[in-house]
Amino acid sequence: PASYFDAPALRLLKQSLAVILPILAFTLLGASLIARRLAAPLDALQAAVGAWGRGARDVDFPIGGTAEVRQLAMAVSDMAHALERGEHRLEEQVAQRTEALQQAHRDLELFTWSASHDLRAPVRVIRNFADILVEDFGDSLPAEAQDYLARITRQADAMSALLDALLALGRAGRDALRPEAGERPGPGRRR
Repeated sequence: PASYFDAPALRLLKQSLAVILPILAFTLLGASLIARRLAAPLDALQAAVGAWGRGARDVDFPIGGTAEVRQLAMAVSDMAHALERGEHRLEEQVAQRTEALQQAHRDLELFTWSASHDLRAPVRVIRNFADILVEDFGDSLPAEAQDYLARITRQADAMSALLDALLALGRAGRDALRPEAGERPGPGRRR
């Protein structure tokens, strides 16, 4: 106990503790207030950034706290607005390119329909004339001529099948370009 210390040393210890303890308490209180002043605005900014990252685009980024925190919040807000502008530009480009692709497909479909129908009539005439020749003169034609007529008939049928496939391809491509109900085309999908 006190007998180990002499009176002047004990007095100096008491005086030192009387000065150090209030300074320590004031320092801890100040550190706590500074931490709250920094942490609260940073927590609010972190919550806003998290909401924005989950797709909420109407988030206001809180601009508060120290000058550094305000500067950080303004930089985050500027970045979010720049990303939104870029996203809108991309969505516009996707819409424009989708429309251009659809127009090109309509033009191609019109061409394939026109070409198919324009070619179908001559192929049908060739097939019909070959059939008439076989019906009217089939037995009197040499074997080589009958073979040629059979080839003409097969090739006319093959050409008709190709024209049908060309029309089906045009229709299939048109159906593939139609977005599903409620679906937004392109990589700019949100929510």
